[in-house]
Amino acid sequence: MHYIIQNFGANRVPVGPFLSANDLSPLDSLPLQANAFYLSESTTGLFTPTSWGAGTGGNYSILLPTAITTTLGKLRITFSDPAIYLPVWEDYMVMTLEAWNAWFSTGAGGTDETSFAVSVGRV
Repeated sequence: MHYIIQNFGANRVPVGPFLSANDLSPLDSLPLQANAFYLSESTTGLFTPTSWGAGTGGNYSILLPTAITTTLGKLRITFSDPAIYLPVWEDYMVMTLEAWNAWFSTGAGGTDETSFAVSVGRV
């Protein structure tokens, strides 16, 4: 699971690997995928990544539109084009900036369990 900050502008996230439907080889030169689908805690829909960057071994990084990171909680991104590659999905957790800072110690606040629990409203 990957973690992203709610409404923090565009988030660049990893997806993949994309493997050929014919021979399972990694695909390193796919065009921008317009058939991405997302499923969050409260909504679903299609979207086109803001940008699409190829890595190695069939892995890519995409820039998510801010509109799909507005709901806190689980977010699943899926890609499907059975004629070209096997299905790909990635799971993310959308969290508040305060929770991110508490968990990853990137800002003010503690990194102990109590500080994190307070920041995500679990105490």
